[in-house]
Amino acid sequence: MNVLMSGSGSGGHIYPCISLYQYLKKHFNVYIIIFKKIDKKIYDLANIKYYYIDDEFSVSKKLRLIKKFMMAKKVKKTLTFGGKNSFYVNLISKYLNIDSFIFEQNVVLGKANKLNYLLCKKMFTNFYIGYKKEINIGNPNAFNIKCKKLNLFKNNKPIILITMGSLGSSSVDKIINKFIINNTKYNIIYVLGNNVKSKLKDNDTLKIFNFYTPLTDLINYSDIIISRAGASTLSEIIQLKKPSIIIPSPFVSNDHQFKNAKYLLERKACIMIEEKELNHNNLNKEVFNLTFNIEYYSGIKDNLTKLANVNNFQLIKETILNDNI
Repeated sequence: MNVLMSGSGSGGHIYPCISLYQYLKKHFNVYIIIFKKIDKKIYDLANIKYYYIDDEFSVSKKLRLIKKFMMAKKVKKTLTFGGKNSFYVNLISKYLNIDSFIFEQNVVLGKANKLNYLLCKKMFTNFYIGYKKEINIGNPNAFNIKCKKLNLFKNNKPIILITMGSLGSSSVDKIINKFIINNTKYNIIYVLGNNVKSKLKDNDTLKIFNFYTPLTDLINYSDIIISRAGASTLSEIIQLKKPSIIIPSPFVSNDHQFKNAKYLLERKACIMIEEKELNHNNLNKEVFNLTFNIEYYSGIKDNLTKLANVNNFQLIKETILNDNI
């Protein structure tokens, strides 16, 4: 059977797509459509072939090209991961009477997936939302995580990983810097992100990276994570059962990071500090409580265990194959 996938526009769309592609290609003929030039680098690094439609094309031209490609490849099922261009794929799927499946990585549906939901046969979700056509599977790129053993520090202090996403966050960098400069109790790994520069230098208790891949190696190596609330990072935190302090970005659509973090907070599986309330004192207090209150730390770890998903690749394959759902 021929399956078309589209994960384009952001890491939250691309990485689950790649993970599922690696599995589904063992069982189906799988094709991928992308729309952003920046996507090419990621798919090229993963050695995945794709059909590229320029995002600058008009809507009508995109629809024509998608239709032509789907008909030429005799596509029988589609699976999309959000973003505005996913709607065009699902629209053509509906026109050609092809079963479409969608994936939502956040607690709240994005703009495109609100429309895609009306067109799709089933919706896979990272976090359980409660929709009629929903199948909660967790995040595919968090399945079967394999981490390298790291040895960045030579002492036995607790290890704190700070990561504010691939671009970083200049809005909280000053507070993080103050926390790091005043540090005497912890080993700290700070992944700056591409848009943040730092005058801090590596030393015995501090390691600075602009970018690090795979981030799961650092998450696994650390005792506590200080992070934004991107769906992929939260999924990895859940699967690796790492207590975390989540600082959701207030600069994202639909306020989805706050809702992602709140999902964990309501299940007592993280600590959340809103950016508007963040300061050096409360950050230091929460890190100290997590580090030196063993019962508190263990409780969060236990609650993360309850949220962790098993490998659901088989369920996804069976759902796509089933014509009677």
